[in-house]
Amino acid sequence: MPAESDVGLPEGHPPIDLAQRWRELEQRVQANPQDAAAALEFANFLYDLERWEEAVFWYRRTLELEPKNTDARTDLATCYYHLRRYDEAIADYSLALELQPNKPQALYGLALARLEGKQDVAGARQLYDQLRRNHPDFPGVELLAQQLEPRRERR
Repeated sequence: MPAESDVGLPEGHPPIDLAQRWRELEQRVQANPQDAAAALEFANFLYDLERWEEAVFWYRRTLELEPKNTDARTDLATCYYHLRRYDEAIADYSLALELQPNKPQALYGLALARLEGKQDVAGARQLYDQLRRNHPDFPGVELLAQQLEPRRERR
């Protein structure tokens, strides 16, 4: 039986020691505090572990070093979304979209944050329409459609 940390790895992938990997990444960011790539790698590692608060710190550090990194900005917003800090999520998704107007992950996340955090069905539907129009094969398109279907805009 595979270790919990190895679940989901492709067949034949060597096992991962999460504690060791964590130490390696932590040492790397401590040794290279100006290395945005190291900070981003650590943030992504924490994101994958769903350690949202810790990931927030490292995404923010990445953005101090690379303010226009839309991947880090979008993932930061997603952390805020999972922490139910919807205003911060909306702000960071919006910043990502200012830099990259049709970034599908940011459109999707912003739609969810508006829908769940603000009950803004009209705003979420508008973002969904833009996502569906520009990225019809994006995996979240159908899921978002299902979430919007039972909700109607309040008039």
